[in-house]
Amino acid sequence: IFQSARAETVEELRDEIKHLFKELIELSDAGMDVSELVEELNRALSLIDRGNVTEASTIISDLSGRVENLKTQLPEFRMRRMFIMYGGAALLLSVPPLVTFLAYYRLYPQLWYRLRKRWVVKKR
Repeated sequence: IFQSARAETVEELRDEIKHLFKELIELSDAGMDVSELVEELNRALSLIDRGNVTEASTIISDLSGRVENLKTQLPEFRMRRMFIMYGGAALLLSVPPLVTFLAYYRLYPQLWYRLRKRWVVKKR
């Protein structure tokens, strides 16, 4: 009877690991760094394979809370990432007009004056 209950617990833990792994893939696709959580998940899986179900269960419950915390931060993370990405693009796109402004309104008159300052106007 005890072996049967333990098998159900192991299967439940494996199902929970599958669920957590799918959520970690979703977070990773969004750009979050989940490498530490994947290592913890792998550690829990190896503990299950060795038969240490109680320690694996505590690791999985801790990971579950951390993943839920990251999922609540996901919209803010996406917004911040989009802001940085589009802000960088806007900054890069603003460089050519700035260079054009400086070249036309500052450098061009100076160059024109230097090239023509020795010109002599003839008297009639």
